[in-house]
Amino acid sequence: MSQNSPKMCAEQLGFLNSREATSQLTKTISSLEHFRTWFGFQQRWNSVADFSSSKSDTAVSVLDSANLCEELLSVSKLSPKLSARAKALFYSHQWAEVYDSKQKTLLGGVDTSSNKFNRQ
Repeated sequence: MSQNSPKMCAEQLGFLNSREATSQLTKTISSLEHFRTWFGFQQRWNSVADFSSSKSDTAVSVLDSANLCEELLSVSKLSPKLSARAKALFYSHQWAEVYDSKQKTLLGGVDTSSNKFNRQ
């Protein structure tokens, strides 16, 4: 998803026209909507051919997820046509699942195959 801000900037700078930028962003949002999630979080590695999650790397990265959410907020603010879809993906993340209330911090990630948390 880190490609979205550059696409929006490219449109604003005139390198992409609005239709091209919206088309590329729409494809990205559509792909994200197909990925399997764990409490709204996508695994780190997914197939772009069939949207299946990797069987060999079943981790969810909290940092990567936070970056994705930042990009989704950018899309929701800068692309009216995609705003509702980007917000729906953003709000699907259930951050309480990766929050350590004793330490008052987010966990580093989780292995979705075993539900073991990375506390760093």
